[in-house]
Amino acid sequence: MKEFTVKVTSITTLTVEAESEDEAIDKACEKAWEYDADEKTGEILEVGKDA
Repeated sequence: MKEFTVKVTSITTLTVEAESEDEAIDKACEKAWEYDADEKTGEILEVGKDA
């Protein structure tokens, strides 16, 4: 597992643990509703160390 920082809205980024960039985007976008997201971009901003 690696840590990924994912931009999920125009002002919100989340760090999630995932096996791949695609999985990280899916996980982050699933959590975006907690931030009242009315848009989701799912853009990888940073790949961190192995978790």
